[in-house]
Amino acid sequence: MEPQGLALLSTIAKGVLPKTTAG
Repeated sequence: MEPQGLALLSTIAKGVLPKTTAG
């Protein structure tokens, strides 16, 4: 996978996970 792809997924994960865990 491309480094940019990993960075994008990481950013999305950081944005989504806190919301789901706080949930």
